[in-house]
Amino acid sequence: MTETMTEADLIADLLDRDTDTRLMVIRRECVRLVDNLKTGLLLTLITLYYLHAKAGGTALVQYASHLWVANTQEEWIRRSCLSAYGYRRALKALRDKRLVEVKFITSAAARQIYIRLLDPAIIDQLLLAAAKLLALLESAEYQTGRYQ
Repeated sequence: MTETMTEADLIADLLDRDTDTRLMVIRRECVRLVDNLKTGLLLTLITLYYLHAKAGGTALVQYASHLWVANTQEEWIRRSCLSAYGYRRALKALRDKRLVEVKFITSAAARQIYIRLLDPAIIDQLLLAAAKLLALLESAEYQTGRYQ
């Protein structure tokens, strides 16, 4: 069945899956892309914000003609499940790999950390890789041990 599915079909199938399955394969591809667990977890969180916005959610903020994910440092740490030190290192790694741009915005309420993907097309690449992984895991060849 997956041999006749187009890339768009694979991605649509992935996005229709339950949250846990979708999160598992997207997280795996994010970790694989950056080759580090903590950095991959933060990239997964950023990717999910962009996916939520793509699906009609309001997770992104318009700033300086770009779309950004804005949270306080405490919120980023809480949502990423990283320590403060792990979060700072992961964010630095994403910046060093030129995957994200970071801005620190101070308002009357709190200091916000704005993060945006420098290349939003990376989301489509991650989704395609995750969808292909899911198709492989569900294939009869893989499940019967005949996949190489």
